[in-house]
Amino acid sequence: MWYYSTNGTQHGPFTDKEFLREVNDGLVEPDTLVWNDELNEWREAQNVPGLLAPEGAPLQPGASLREAAEYGMFRNERHWNGSDQPPPTGSTAAQEARYKDSPHYEPSPSLFSFRGRLGRLAHFLQSIAIMAVLFVALAGLTATLLITEELVGGEGLFLLGVAAMVVVYAVAAVLLVFVSIKRLHDLDLSGWFYLVMLIPLASFLFALYMLFAPGTDGPNRYGPAPS
Repeated sequence: MWYYSTNGTQHGPFTDKEFLREVNDGLVEPDTLVWNDELNEWREAQNVPGLLAPEGAPLQPGASLREAAEYGMFRNERHWNGSDQPPPTGSTAAQEARYKDSPHYEPSPSLFSFRGRLGRLAHFLQSIAIMAVLFVALAGLTATLLITEELVGGEGLFLLGVAAMVVVYAVAAVLLVFVSIKRLHDLDLSGWFYLVMLIPLASFLFALYMLFAPGTDGPNRYGPAPS
């Protein structure tokens, strides 16, 4: 199905035949935003290969539309919100109104949330911050434990200190998982892909991929592109 947007108004859905009629009638101009269920985002008609025939050339019913659909077939976003509706256009508020029905979207995800998207820089900075806090907390607990054990002694106090370290490490590990899942969402990947981090060697390569790979260009099923 095809949609197009003019002056902030969305038109559609149209079948291939109906949309071709809109094109022939001149309602779809080169700078008109168009979308179908194989394109990964709204695009100007002139930037969709095969959609608009060169000036003076006859339109081939169906052929150009199939070519346009194939343009985005390897980055299919048709189920971005669990339906075949196109990604939203317009203001941030308008986009959020469309995403509110998605089980994967959260407008301002917290650190403890696994919903929404996180860009490369935010993922890197948050991961570094979590690791730094973990290091400082473990160093502080270790120093406190050694000093206290020397002054007071007792096996029970030592075990309590070790338990505190385990809790701090576990909290940091969970936070890193949440941050990584949101980064995977930015790549339009399910959070279950994080299980790759349990595989030796593959975990290192996958971590590099999450660190450097660009996120989805425009909206995907997990929400709009992070600002």
